[in-house]
Amino acid sequence: MGVTIEPTVNADAYWVNSKEVYLDSNNKWIAREELTTNEATAFRSYIGKQVKIQTN
Repeated sequence: MGVTIEPTVNADAYWVNSKEVYLDSNNKWIAREELTTNEATAFRSYIGKQVKIQTN
């Protein structure tokens, strides 16, 4: 299954297959729902950094 990543209207937030991922005030990426391995890998590639994604 493919992964779709779209920016939201809010800066520093994205939709990853309809799951919101945002950058919090501590500069940590937070997923409102748990991302699959493929989704997390695609998101890291999209933003071009090795980042840890936490689930809210």
